[in-house]
Amino acid sequence: MSIKLIICISVLLVVSVTPTLAVHTGLDEFGKSRQMVAQEMVEEVITSFEDSPTDTISMINDMDNPLFHDGNVYALIVDLDGTLVAHGSTPEMVGTSIYDVDDLGALFEEASPHGWWIEYDWENPASSTDESNIVWLKTKWGHNFGAGIYLDSLFDYDIELTEYDRERQRLAQSMVEKTIEIYSTQPDLALSMIHDTANPLFHDRELYVTIVHVNGTIVADGRYPEMVGADIEFILDTSGVNLGDLYDANISLYGRWIEYAWPNPFLSTTGDLKLAWTKTSGDYIYSVGIYPESPDKEYEDILTEFDHDRRAAAEMMIQNAITMFGMDMMQTVDIIHDMDNSLFHDEELYVVISDSDGTIVAHGSYPHLVGQNLHDITGGRGLVLGELFETSTYHGNWVEYHWPNPAAENNMQEKMTLLVSRGGYTFSVGIYPDYKVAYEDLTPYDVDRRHLAQSMVEHAISSFETNPSLTIDTIHDDTNKLYRDNELYVTITHHNGTIVAHGQSPDLVGADIETIRDSRGKLLGDIYDDYQSIYGSWAEYHWPNPIISDSEDDSYLAWIKTSSDYIFSSGIYPEFDYD
Repeated sequence: MSIKLIICISVLLVVSVTPTLAVHTGLDEFGKSRQMVAQEMVEEVITSFEDSPTDTISMINDMDNPLFHDGNVYALIVDLDGTLVAHGSTPEMVGTSIYDVDDLGALFEEASPHGWWIEYDWENPASSTDESNIVWLKTKWGHNFGAGIYLDSLFDYDIELTEYDRERQRLAQSMVEKTIEIYSTQPDLALSMIHDTANPLFHDRELYVTIVHVNGTIVADGRYPEMVGADIEFILDTSGVNLGDLYDANISLYGRWIEYAWPNPFLSTTGDLKLAWTKTSGDYIYSVGIYPESPDKEYEDILTEFDHDRRAAAEMMIQNAITMFGMDMMQTVDIIHDMDNSLFHDEELYVVISDSDGTIVAHGSYPHLVGQNLHDITGGRGLVLGELFETSTYHGNWVEYHWPNPAAENNMQEKMTLLVSRGGYTFSVGIYPDYKVAYEDLTPYDVDRRHLAQSMVEHAISSFETNPSLTIDTIHDDTNKLYRDNELYVTITHHNGTIVAHGQSPDLVGADIETIRDSRGKLLGDIYDDYQSIYGSWAEYHWPNPIISDSEDDSYLAWIKTSSDYIFSSGIYPEFDYD
């Protein structure tokens, strides 16, 4: 057994994953954005609690504190005995045992060091009624730190978003973060970049940045610089909505989506629906908005969970290529052309680089195309690749065409490719949607557990790098929820095939994985060889479920990720009924 060749400079490798943990079934993209707020709020609570527990508790119980209260999202702390230590929605309940309130204790016991969602009814002081409430819980330092969301209070946007719209949403949020980062340290530079329409950092087609002081004064507007100095309290959108009132009602340290009617600069229209991500930092409100393609039309998400995993891997691979190319152009090209190198080759994923004229500089699948011009190459259905690649942007643009899939015997298949422009070159990595029938029948609970497995692997990799012995001991402690959560456990295997740690069966430590078969005869060594990836990959086989007595032949879905000389894994049992 061997790990595929990895040639890289350690400081540049981008292979870590921060999973979007646990999606509540039925929530749209806007509801999910509130989930992200809850998750971010929990991290703020943990950080604050470490510094000053008393002050943190006081701030949570102060319902006017914006750090731990954001609209229908609030923070809470429960100790491991079940006592409410702090509660941002009903502070009068502090001191109560959750075991005395509708038997919530069993739910809170599901909390994980990696984070987990639970759902129950809880009084909403805004309506004085019990409402369905989902809470993100994370265990640390003898406490469960949480943030709750009242589902009945979620704003109904009634807007349908395409996959392209959702990608633009993510880009708008990223652009806001970059603006905050630069404006907070170099305001003059940020303003000059925002008002330079040719600057790709703060302009991407219809996307541009607006900054408003909390007193209402417009400080920057990437589309209408003549509005700088105006008071937003006196500005109406094209349907008559007062923007000042809209901004005032949606001030958030974490960010919120607001909608109004505004001209689309990319289409020169006068009153399209605009969805703007607004976030407050210091004395300023930052905003970037998208214009949904067809907000009244229903769309079906064509991407599977597998496709989303591969998109994330493609984004990491392209960032690695950009970083390394900037450090050593020739070495990067050589590595891209080395088919055995796993930094720039991962199943169907590979890197292509072209210059500003469209000439191919590097091609990870067909090196013989180097020197040819993309304007002279067509995809499987006649699309000129040069024209597609010209749509590349600084932040990245996804395009679709048909191209041979190297992981499917070079069969012509639909390809979705990310194009990123940097330094006069276009970098690209693409996926082939739905080319694999992979875990297509997962329940929402399975999806949640799947993200938890990924989080366990990331934590194990990080911990093992600094303290291997402690990590192995913790993996083998079946009472420690860091690496054991019901059916979830972690394994570590050396690249020579030797099992180093096994959370389910410690007696396997020292065994050679090349000699171990699953319950249907598959060699685990072959499976690990086929699926090892520095970006992570899912593998399916059959393995006993540790929480079922006499289990032998359960379907197992393992997240396998290579780091240095070791392969880390954790998995779920998708066919098991946990109810």
